[in-house]
Amino acid sequence: MPNETIPLSDSEIVKVAELKGIWSNMISRCYSPRNGGYPDYGGRGITVCDRWRISVVDFIRDMWPRPDGMTLERKNNNLGYSPENCRWATPDDQNRNRRVSSYITLLGQRRYLMDVAAEYGIQHTTIRAKLRSGLTPEQAVGLEPHTYPLLEIITFQGQERPLNEVAEENGMTPVCVRKRIRNGMTPEQAVATPLSSRGGNPTDKAVDWNGEKRSLKSLASEFHQKYPLVHARIHRLGWTLKEALRIDPPPGRRAWNDAGLTPEERMHRSRDYNKSYRKQKVEARQLAKLNECASYAQSANISLAGQSDTIANHIAIRGGDLIQICNRIRDLNWTPEEAFGIVKRRNGPTGAALVEYNRAYKARRKAERLAARSTSQETDVPNQQSSTGA
Repeated sequence: MPNETIPLSDSEIVKVAELKGIWSNMISRCYSPRNGGYPDYGGRGITVCDRWRISVVDFIRDMWPRPDGMTLERKNNNLGYSPENCRWATPDDQNRNRRVSSYITLLGQRRYLMDVAAEYGIQHTTIRAKLRSGLTPEQAVGLEPHTYPLLEIITFQGQERPLNEVAEENGMTPVCVRKRIRNGMTPEQAVATPLSSRGGNPTDKAVDWNGEKRSLKSLASEFHQKYPLVHARIHRLGWTLKEALRIDPPPGRRAWNDAGLTPEERMHRSRDYNKSYRKQKVEARQLAKLNECASYAQSANISLAGQSDTIANHIAIRGGDLIQICNRIRDLNWTPEEAFGIVKRRNGPTGAALVEYNRAYKARRKAERLAARSTSQETDVPNQQSSTGA
């Protein structure tokens, strides 16, 4: 009977649910522009046959059963989903059948790149890099001898010299010089043409150091500095090379005594100074906050348990954190009983009152930060002048 119901086991029920999920994903990537895979499927003209698109039951009947560990694959990637063009395949077979899969011609045979890499024990990325550099597939896997491109010889200023040596002397990478030569430049033009400000590799930039050209990246590594930070100090902040390498004091900073210090000692000294400076800033803010709350507690009177007195006296009698209680009463508009924990606070301001409270609180905190910043700058100026005079 065509409408007869066949009982399924638990494992078969699970497989039916998995096939429903596969069908749903197939329909989505072919007909839903919101699906991430739509550009590679529906956007490319891949469709589902009418039999499968209308009925998931027909899809399950045609593709039943699904072997464990296999996924739905189209035999021809340029055709749509249909019983004639679909099968169950392993992940390896899927990768071989992708449009972007890489094949190479090795010893006269067209072979899958991943299989070649596994057979010869070489990373597929290594083979790709060697092929891009101009080697043949046989040379890339080691079947034929070859000369590495980094050791290739070029005619530079009438002399035969290694390309990597010429590039290093002029503060450029061999890859950049080789690419320019392939694009039609002479070796002299490839070296003399400056790098563009956009798209150029900043590690190619050479600087004058003690009468010779040095790579900025090598200098940053020698003085234990991060290269992006050194590059930003020079090209964005306008520091000199020695200031960027932390040999001379940066602009606006107090002078350092670097006599007899190694680069490692200079690096650790700078770290210790920054840590202590940040710690002093935090302690100063905490002290200012404590003094502010203490003055407020001495002047503000509240009524607590029928007794009217200052906040400081209530704290002395009942205990509690000074800053926390002042913040609750002054900033959060808690009642004295809620601030001291006598009554549990349930609801805060809502609606327009909450919006107005948040706006006022942010404005007051911003004013406090600006005042603290201006105070710290005023205190730093005499210290810098005294250190400079010394």
